[in-house]
Amino acid sequence: MDGQRTEFDNLITDADPDDVAGPQEVKGNVVINDPDVPGGARGTMEMLIEYVNRYAAVKDELVRLGAEKLLSELEDIHTKVKESMYDGGPSMVYDETSNWEASFSAPRSSDVWDLEKFRKALKPAQRKRYIVDAISPGAVKDGFANGDLTRARLEKQGAVRKEFGSRSLSIRERKKKKSDQPVAVR
Repeated sequence: MDGQRTEFDNLITDADPDDVAGPQEVKGNVVINDPDVPGGARGTMEMLIEYVNRYAAVKDELVRLGAEKLLSELEDIHTKVKESMYDGGPSMVYDETSNWEASFSAPRSSDVWDLEKFRKALKPAQRKRYIVDAISPGAVKDGFANGDLTRARLEKQGAVRKEFGSRSLSIRERKKKKSDQPVAVR
């Protein structure tokens, strides 16, 4: 991207710092608008912006070279090989021409517990430590679907509350907006 400007760069450069609400700092062509970000985090913000910019450049280059179709084909082939090998095929295939191979790793495992047998194997004090009554989320979801349960009633009685997990990350090109308003980076 040496010397090349992207549309993203132009949008940010054209931003007038006076048009951005709140305390801000202008670094190069980036307006950082966050009063709660300590000084060290500003460097992190710039680094993240560089990563997003590089991601966009790589994605554009893949499209320009036509490699995006090749990457999609690779995914399709991988899926077909996996399905074929998984459905009773060999656990390893080797191509002498390319010197590439496809092989399954050792299967992952997890424990499957028999609650009644486990309960019988424990002393009463151990049962209290290791066995917990639990709600079946799948059954509750079915209860919501068939009308047997209502989330509102359960929330009102304190039986359920919403707890947020981790957020997912997506890196993609922004959709063009109708107006050319300045972009503030938080």
